[in-house]
Amino acid sequence: MKSLAAGSAALAAGLVVGGPLLAAGTSEETPPTTTPTDEAAGWRALAEERGDQLSASHARERRAWRIARRRLRVIYHLRAAMRSSVDPVRRGLLCIHRFEGSWSAATGNGYFGGLQMDIGFQATYGGPLLQRLGPANHWPVEAQLAVGTIAYYAGRGFGPWPNTRRSCGL
Repeated sequence: MKSLAAGSAALAAGLVVGGPLLAAGTSEETPPTTTPTDEAAGWRALAEERGDQLSASHARERRAWRIARRRLRVIYHLRAAMRSSVDPVRRGLLCIHRFEGSWSAATGNGYFGGLQMDIGFQATYGGPLLQRLGPANHWPVEAQLAVGTIAYYAGRGFGPWPNTRRSCGL
């Protein structure tokens, strides 16, 4: 923001960035004080000086934006699914549930809930629920369906349930 303000002030003072500098009240060009190679060397030195700080903060900011965009995309798809009268993802997940077991299933084989989600799947797509409520067999039905929907729109599709997917024709 400071550089923008400084640039605006320089333009307001009548300086032209990157063009010939005109002295106030004259039409003659002011001779440049530095050569273009000196200026480029100065910019390179400044970039090297501040490079580590800028690149680390820039990488963090880019990662935060990427995560935010991904979350917004998932929220968009979930809202669209809730608005539609016939949601093929929800219908597919309910079909998978019919073959997988009870919504409160904890069979001891490492899979939990009505969609038989393992702990890694639950942590990836339903982390806050896993922390608050424990494994998926303790989650409400809508929460289990929401996590399955999030996984679907995150690119997994119905892949986590290969055999059941075939049985449901998905």
